[in-house]
Amino acid sequence: LMANSYTNLIPTILTEALAVLRETAASVSTVNSTYESDAKAPGSSITIPVPVAQSVAAVTPANTPPANTDQTPTTVSIALNHWHKTDFQMSDKDAREIASGNYKNTQSAESVRALANQNDADLFASAYDMVDNSQGVANHVGTAGTTPFADTAALKAGWTAGARKLLNRGLSPSADRFVVLDEDAEAEALSLSQFTNANERGDQGGMVEGAIGQKLGATWLMNQNVPSFTGGTLTNGSGKLAKSNGVVAAGDTTVAIDDSSLSGTLVKGDVFTVAGDTGHYVCTGDDTASGNAIAAVGFYPAARDGWADNAVITFAADHVLNLAYHRNAFGLVMAPAEAPDGVGGSIVERLTDPQTGVTLQLEISREYFQTTWRFSMLYGVACIRPGLACRILG
Repeated sequence: LMANSYTNLIPTILTEALAVLRETAASVSTVNSTYESDAKAPGSSITIPVPVAQSVAAVTPANTPPANTDQTPTTVSIALNHWHKTDFQMSDKDAREIASGNYKNTQSAESVRALANQNDADLFASAYDMVDNSQGVANHVGTAGTTPFADTAALKAGWTAGARKLLNRGLSPSADRFVVLDEDAEAEALSLSQFTNANERGDQGGMVEGAIGQKLGATWLMNQNVPSFTGGTLTNGSGKLAKSNGVVAAGDTTVAIDDSSLSGTLVKGDVFTVAGDTGHYVCTGDDTASGNAIAAVGFYPAARDGWADNAVITFAADHVLNLAYHRNAFGLVMAPAEAPDGVGGSIVERLTDPQTGVTLQLEISREYFQTTWRFSMLYGVACIRPGLACRILG
């Protein structure tokens, strides 16, 4: 009876869900989500290949061809360990009114919106948390605690000579680049003539909908889910600074630090730069200063250049995690949880949105004079190529 009564409602509910997904999942639709798979058990993993750089050799004609050179791509394993659900109840009266077209269930929209927001939050967290095989985004530009893009000089520092340059250095393809800002940073950017004036925008589109769109080599988006990163409390008495205690060779991944006065902590996700080195680095663990020193601070990527003894190390303060990145910097794997249709009298339907890549599962079960509708998502996220991303500090 339930199947006969509610099956006709499913297309209506899923159509509403699809609209909310596309409205809410702004950042999810900008990452590589081509790894969708069939139904999987929660906790299972998907292996993602990461290509390696190739070298070019001169061609020398010969009777005997040279031996082939094997290429061994690295891999990243993304675990399907984010399994979230929301639910709402629908009375028989509600169901009849929806079926007749006289009523729209707004609670179902809120259920889907909550899931999409959680998916967004987990994606942002992969930029600094370094769980789920994420390596963390080390590249950073701007001033922590200061909203970026306040003027033309800030646009140059934050993007054209900042994040864009670092993406180029990381060999990011020029297409499929995105800049995702919180509402404050977008408000500043929208005041710049490079985005508002048609003669400077590079097109005649204007700002009809108040969105920046594709400009200066990237698609610019606003997302209210952009988080703030809270780093450690390390200080040398005048700032979040320290000195290397000994020489660090190119390729090293740990550094001893000290200073005449050093206290506080560093946490996983803290980012820093080193005097004399053009690289950007992110801390891979939590450490606490003792005796004005920390014996070994782990970091990623490996030291780009050698660091002299007593090289000044500058750690970024707490900041809003605005991001610039290429689509392939982040991986999103979505799969419906394994569950046989019709188990226990329930109806189970699944929908993968081709636009956002989000897979949504809907389960309907009859209870005491009402019906419970449960939306769920099973997915995994990881920052798989951090060199293709950059924090724009706010």
